[in-house]
Amino acid sequence: MNSRGDGSTPRWTPLLPVATADGDANGLDSEQILVEFLREMDELDCQQSVPPTVGAKRSREDTEAVAMRLKLKRKARLHVPEPRKKPHQSWLRRKEELQALREQTQAMESHVANLQLRRARQQRLSSSDIERSKWKDAAVNERQRHQEARKENAVLKNQLVLYAQISGSLQIVLTAAEAQQKEQLARNTAAARALRVAMGTHQRLQFVSASIFDMLEGTVNKRFHEVGAIFYETHQPVTTASVDDVQINRDGGEGAAAAVEFKRTCVLPFDEGATSNALWGIIELGGVPDEEGSRITKRCEDVVATDSRFMVPIEDGDTVTIDMHCVLKRFAVPGGLVVLLESTSEWSVNLPSSGTWSHSTRDSGWILVRQYPPDPNGRGQPRACQMRSSMRMMPRGEAETGSSHCQGARSLTTLTMSDVVIPSFREFASLRHQLVENTLLDSTRAD
Repeated sequence: MNSRGDGSTPRWTPLLPVATADGDANGLDSEQILVEFLREMDELDCQQSVPPTVGAKRSREDTEAVAMRLKLKRKARLHVPEPRKKPHQSWLRRKEELQALREQTQAMESHVANLQLRRARQQRLSSSDIERSKWKDAAVNERQRHQEARKENAVLKNQLVLYAQISGSLQIVLTAAEAQQKEQLARNTAAARALRVAMGTHQRLQFVSASIFDMLEGTVNKRFHEVGAIFYETHQPVTTASVDDVQINRDGGEGAAAAVEFKRTCVLPFDEGATSNALWGIIELGGVPDEEGSRITKRCEDVVATDSRFMVPIEDGDTVTIDMHCVLKRFAVPGGLVVLLESTSEWSVNLPSSGTWSHSTRDSGWILVRQYPPDPNGRGQPRACQMRSSMRMMPRGEAETGSSHCQGARSLTTLTMSDVVIPSFREFASLRHQLVENTLLDSTRAD
């Protein structure tokens, strides 16, 4: 309430509503109404301040003013809005929301930190497991490589030993070949001399009957069980390229007839297949006997019967005639060939100044060809072959009593089995082996 200085009626000044910071539209309307109301009130106050000279006119105006004031008050009462509730301040709400967001952010950051910590722990565990698994796999791989390396070293060691044996065998064979080459000319000369002697003789080879061959073949078939023992001979070590062994046995005591056993072992630088084929081809040809009156019969695919005469030179320029009636049968063995033979032989020496010395024997023997050294794995590596032979000769007929049939001077009676049979058969076996080697060399040149 304010009082005017001119003594007029005091005027009430209402408090104007202050518009909110957010510019509310209702607040602006109320302010305009109040301003209009105050302006009208000021006009009424001015009217009341008119001097009393106006008299009745003022009273009438007062009445109208009162009526107008009442009307305006009523109108103001109708338009004045109800007092508003105290507005919730936006900055406080925003502060609370910001605080809530901060708390939520802190909670989420804590949760994220926990998740990251858990994830890092899991990653460390998984990385350690992966690393451990890698090391374990690496250890397994290294162990496998170690085992494979040991196996490979063992194989290489065996191959080294094998190659060393082959090298040694080939060296032995080459050394022996050089020596044999030097002897070849002398042997060819001796063979030519024997051929001339054979062509000069007028004796003819006596052919035996088929029953004799049947008997010999039956004996060969009964000896089939010996193949395993013969095959075992290949496991015996070979120290030189060629070995000859002669043994004289008297199974019945001092006065019994002597049996002579010849054994020969040699290593050839040829495949066992080629050597076996060459050997059997020579057997089918009869071992290149004297052309006069020889006969060769092929009883079946693996059995050959021969009536052959061989002229073998010995020392002092003499020549031994060997009439041999033989049955040979071949058997295939792993990595080679075995040939069993049974024969009867007549040995005779014709000395122009003294007469003829003769001797009869019953012979049993075998020939073996097999790869050398033995290769059970079958890796197909370069290899040589070994050829072994054995012949056991027993006297028969009159010779079984320890005597030989002699004609002529007494000098023939001094001839013994050691003087004739042993050197002549040794030379005969050597010539047959040389024939096999020459055949193999010829086939190599032809290839």
